[in-house]
Amino acid sequence: MNHSLNSNTPQRAATVAALLVLLALLLAACGSPGLPVDQPAPQAAAGDDGTVAADNPVAVVAESSADRSKGSADAPITIIEYSDFQCPFCSRWVEQTYPSLLKDYVETGQVQLVFRDFPLSFHPNADEAAVASHCAAEQDAYWAMHDALFAGQSSWADLPDAIPTFIGYAGDLGLDTGAFEECLASDKFDAAIQQDITEGQKAGITGTPSFLINDQLLIGAQPYQAFQDAIETVLAGGTLADPNAAAEPEPAAAPEPVAIDIGDAPVKGDPSAPMTIVEYSDYQCPYCERFFTQTYGPLVEDYIASGQAKLVFKDFPLENLHPQAAKAAEAARCVREAAGGSEDAYFEMHDKLFAGQQEWSGSPNAIDIFARYGGELGHDADAIKSCIESGKFTEAVQADLQEGLQIGVGGTPTFFIDGQAFVGAQPIDNFRQAIALVGEGKSIAPPPQPTPVPEPTPVPLTEDISLEDAAGIQGDPNAPVVIVEYTDLQCPFCQRHFQQVMPELQKLIDSGEVLYAVKDFPLTSIHPQALLAANAARCAAEQNQYWPMHDMLFENQQDWSGNAGAADVFKQYAADLGLNAGAFGDCLDNHKYEETINTNLQEGVGYGVRGTPAFFINRELLPGAYPIEAFQQVIAAVKQAQ
Repeated sequence: MNHSLNSNTPQRAATVAALLVLLALLLAACGSPGLPVDQPAPQAAAGDDGTVAADNPVAVVAESSADRSKGSADAPITIIEYSDFQCPFCSRWVEQTYPSLLKDYVETGQVQLVFRDFPLSFHPNADEAAVASHCAAEQDAYWAMHDALFAGQSSWADLPDAIPTFIGYAGDLGLDTGAFEECLASDKFDAAIQQDITEGQKAGITGTPSFLINDQLLIGAQPYQAFQDAIETVLAGGTLADPNAAAEPEPAAAPEPVAIDIGDAPVKGDPSAPMTIVEYSDYQCPYCERFFTQTYGPLVEDYIASGQAKLVFKDFPLENLHPQAAKAAEAARCVREAAGGSEDAYFEMHDKLFAGQQEWSGSPNAIDIFARYGGELGHDADAIKSCIESGKFTEAVQADLQEGLQIGVGGTPTFFIDGQAFVGAQPIDNFRQAIALVGEGKSIAPPPQPTPVPEPTPVPLTEDISLEDAAGIQGDPNAPVVIVEYTDLQCPFCQRHFQQVMPELQKLIDSGEVLYAVKDFPLTSIHPQALLAANAARCAAEQNQYWPMHDMLFENQQDWSGNAGAADVFKQYAADLGLNAGAFGDCLDNHKYEETINTNLQEGVGYGVRGTPAFFINRELLPGAYPIEAFQQVIAAVKQAQ
């Protein structure tokens, strides 16, 4: 079958490109929480010129709407920020890092900050938001509109038409709304925005937010400390690390431990135990539930009950993915309070919440279920419900979340073993190994591996992706949308895509709207069985059973991942599927498709793939295990561009 990826008309928005380093970290485990902004931040009073004064001004900062800059043009450091008004990570940077950067560096004359537009095509309102900022600049209110757009991002990001909201912001800022609206309806700033995008791409910008600090690249919504370090390095004449360069192996010495305040967090085990394991978790996260089901028991038995370690539980509810998670966390705290502060009572509720996750996750009556659990544990169910609904512990739960973000937690579950980060729902053997390494004063993380091939900054895709050597293809060959997935069958994030997103995409495939193809991208340095698994799937394809084998490999990933006898497991899967065992075994044992698989991998690297899963949707790169909403947005954008 000869298929190729459909091309699409160039759009004003930047091509969706390689995932930011920080975004890759934030997507680990159960996903990334761009900080939710439920309401626009309170606005400071606007002056006659439309600029917004800080509540407690420290110094007068030179602002220019014309060139979208803040600070002195004579500052020794110029930071050019490439941003997207709809990007949640850009919003988080504005909320968490930007104020300190202004106060310490811009207001003191050391830094000039310059804003440039880089709207990504899977953010459908980002283009119009950029135009709105330019239209406000015509009335000398660029930075006031910049602040309003980011503060109110959650209120307009998902609207089918955000323009009325932007006009409302203009009115709030005292602008001439008639002129503003007329400006929005024009295309007068399209070329300027496209110029920003083009210049950014030439400078190596592939995602948002990204920063050029005196022309040296710093990627992602980094914490303030990272900017301090970068600025001081550049001021001293130093060079920032190349974010695209391959890491060199380093000795596995123990890193500086992260200091975490236990405070009033629930503690399981002897408070004076010599080792502390801090868990940041989300009660609605399926990976946290898997940790509870598979690893928590042996961990408690081997280390907590024996007095070798104590477990400290911290809340990290990913409410944008798990809307009942925060209330579940509050429910556990309410039970502890009802029991007079008993840690045992807290962990009884903890166990019940995870054990019953399938019952309450997604339920509109989740609070009633939580109250019932409390009653089943011997507490007053009505009092528990009242406690949850009162929001008494909302602030405490959010404080845990903020603390986690500050120390680099990007998903759940994440653990700190005596201050060393250990990410994901790892099996007990991995915990044993990590605990032993920490006990010996060594680093949990393996030495970084050099990149196997050069990774130049990818340019926008200008050619169709051939599907001749795809591992599997399904859907209507004439479908208007083609999705090509580069995958690693041992990758847990690829498994998450398979479990959470693929069922929804399957509906689009079955309806004839999407043609879906899979190409192999085995990351063998971290997934040693991935290449063999890819071979197994292709060997099954010889007998027209690629998709059943593909599904079986993901469904049972935990059974064969890390298993030295994976080949025998795959042969059993083939038998379970009714395949010709001899033909399958010969194909697998001879590694028949390794060359084709490696060709897929090299091709993906050439197209800018840096990790798995990665998807091309009619030439638009969507890197990472995104939720279905992201796919829907990109699909809508590429269809509109056809």
